[in-house]
Amino acid sequence: MDKGEGPLPQFLTEEFDAVVVGAGPAGCMAARRIASHMRVLLIDSSPLPRSKPCGGALNPYSWSFLRDFSPPSRLFLDPEEVSFRWLDFDSGVSRVTRLEFKNVSREAFDEWVLSLVPLSVSVRAETRFLGFEERGKELVVTLDSPEGPLKVGTRYLIGADGPLSPVRRSLLGSDTPTYACIQDWVERTNSVHPYFDCIRMKDVGKGHAYTYTVPKGDAVLVGSVFYPGATGQKGTHDAVLGRLSERVEFGKRLKRESAAALQVRSRKDIFLGRGNVLLAGEAAGFISPTSGEGISYALTTGDTCGRAIASNGHGGLAGYERLIEPAVKNISRKARKLALLEYRLGHAILAGMPLSVLSWMTKRL
Repeated sequence: MDKGEGPLPQFLTEEFDAVVVGAGPAGCMAARRIASHMRVLLIDSSPLPRSKPCGGALNPYSWSFLRDFSPPSRLFLDPEEVSFRWLDFDSGVSRVTRLEFKNVSREAFDEWVLSLVPLSVSVRAETRFLGFEERGKELVVTLDSPEGPLKVGTRYLIGADGPLSPVRRSLLGSDTPTYACIQDWVERTNSVHPYFDCIRMKDVGKGHAYTYTVPKGDAVLVGSVFYPGATGQKGTHDAVLGRLSERVEFGKRLKRESAAALQVRSRKDIFLGRGNVLLAGEAAGFISPTSGEGISYALTTGDTCGRAIASNGHGGLAGYERLIEPAVKNISRKARKLALLEYRLGHAILAGMPLSVLSWMTKRL
């Protein structure tokens, strides 16, 4: 981040009250809140509607937040609901919990969430955040758009740009460690059960954390998550697919995707911003340390961030910190449960829990 003094330069392309980087759930909810009071620019580095590799499962907290918006039926895939199942591949122990997820197309979901943003918001696709400068009490944000470089003046900058957030990096000067995820879309067969499976395997490859499967209409999503620094990820994921195929009949592979997820292990990994630059969603560290679920946090933190700015024209960060503290404590509690999921003893404890206790605990991961 560069600091400067004096009036805003004359070559500014446009001026806004808030620039929101990232048009996913966090960015859209923030823009929606702020737009009722301010001029807002919402940008995303991808074409819109965007396509983000993701499990596409809405937990009860996400659904509770979205219910009043009346999500259309076109968002949902077959089966519309999936139950969460713990599966220890080596021992064969499986536990179907009472935790249910709404099963959605992530691309259709993101397109619908973007449609909730008011028409008064200026939206730019394929526009990258490059950096910002402080000029007196305002910020000058540099963007790279299809039309060329842009300089935008703004009062607030909101980074809702995910685990590899350039906005977060511009404040901290370095990247935060991330998990890597590889996921394949394969043809669905009759042998695939209607569960959201979390699968543990031994000796499948160094750095492999877990694998998940979700039926998605005529396809099945099979993903593997790897700890930061893990090598040979593609080979390990292929080995996982091979072992799964010994028990479940998959059709041909349709496509392969990759993604990153922020590694959050304590409260210290949450960073809400500095000055008039605020972070929301995974860019701020809001992702479950235990389950990797992030949509519910994206929705609620984006909305809360926007509410803090819209209701408090001065000192938005202080208001945000106060309003978001329950979510921060929630992340901290989950981080303390990590050992239960990362070690074999923890897996054994989970396998032996009464179903009612296991379901109760799973809902809080």
